[in-house]
Amino acid sequence: MPVEKRNALLEQILQNDSWIIEGVYYSWVGQSFEDADKIFVLDMPQYLYKSRILFRSVKRKLGFAKGKKETLKSVIALIKWTDTFQNKNLKEIKAILNKYNEKVVWLYNKKDVNEIINN
Repeated sequence: MPVEKRNALLEQILQNDSWIIEGVYYSWVGQSFEDADKIFVLDMPQYLYKSRILFRSVKRKLGFAKGKKETLKSVIALIKWTDTFQNKNLKEIKAILNKYNEKVVWLYNKKDVNEIINN
């Protein structure tokens, strides 16, 4: 998507009273961090990401779950991406979010997530 169109769509979303934006695109959603009431960050163990990717892929391959049936190559690429995310991107996200500490909620496990969902 062209950058100008992407940015215009983000601005349109931020005009709403309520919105959720996935922060994996942290390099261009800075305004959403500024405007957010709360920022939730999933900082789960790497083995959890990888096992869930594999499990999801197998379920899709066997027809037990809907979704794109990934190729072995795409699953391997996604698992490698999690390494980059955990070792590089997440560090950058933490640095960016330092100035928003009062509204950042770190979620490290399923119990943390369930507490947010159930409250």
